[in-house]
Amino acid sequence: MMKGMLAGIVGIFLLAHPASAKPLSPLDVEAVGRLHNLSYDPINDLDDLLGHGRITARFQIFRFLHGTTASRSITIQYVAHTYMSEDHLVRLKLRARPDGIYQVCAKPDGEGLRCGETQ
Repeated sequence: MMKGMLAGIVGIFLLAHPASAKPLSPLDVEAVGRLHNLSYDPINDLDDLLGHGRITARFQIFRFLHGTTASRSITIQYVAHTYMSEDHLVRLKLRARPDGIYQVCAKPDGEGLRCGETQ
């Protein structure tokens, strides 16, 4: 009975913490908040048929999941085809740049900055 219960607990832990999820480095912040998009600057890449842009936004943080920032309202940048929605809360992984702007980290299967890896 105890052995079966222990196996169930281990199974639940593995489902909740997938092996592919890399731990965040001390340089990274993970937070939940709301975006206010500010500007879209096109990236001119002849190999990009859809066209990407570097988007600057204000991110109002409501809850920190990992790390912290000096302020709960920070400037962020991300690369996308269009603006992220301002209508709902978003969960973002971020890394501070020397200029004080936070770069949004790539999703595990996406292109861009790899948080969790010290760079």
